[in-house]
Amino acid sequence: MAIDRGPWNTLADDDGSNTVGTLWNKAAIKTVLLDPIDAIDAIVSVPFTAADFAAVGGGAWSVAAGNIVGYKYSRVNKHAVLSLHVANSTLTSTPVLLTVKSPLPAGPMRTYLSGHLYVGSINEMLLGYYDPADGLIYCHRNNAALFPTGVVTEIAFTLPLLLT
Repeated sequence: MAIDRGPWNTLADDDGSNTVGTLWNKAAIKTVLLDPIDAIDAIVSVPFTAADFAAVGGGAWSVAAGNIVGYKYSRVNKHAVLSLHVANSTLTSTPVLLTVKSPLPAGPMRTYLSGHLYVGSINEMLLGYYDPADGLIYCHRNNAALFPTGVVTEIAFTLPLLLT
């Protein structure tokens, strides 16, 4: 996010007399400079929408708002990092992939993720990618096996994105 330079450009320099320049107070500095700078490093919580979570290749992935431990992103200019942590969600049947709709307007590049997966006695790396064609994040098991039916104890990943 670029800082709006319009208010800055309208400032008039003082000649040293303290009588002809633009008067700045704390409120003006906060609005024009500090708030936009603070927004650069802001961490944004993604609002929960159950329809953003799905299973591909059979069954359903049921994620409730209470299953979200953390779903956030931070963005600096055209770069963002998205993190998702889901606990105790449920899988019906044995899907090949789990998908999450990206909350960000990501750019034209496919980007890859790694994370972790705990289901019953399974404790393994989770792999996946963001597909710019449909705006979905696809997650699969490390060994390309099907996800097992039942309670998914934990899925977590972090995904770097280049934004449009």
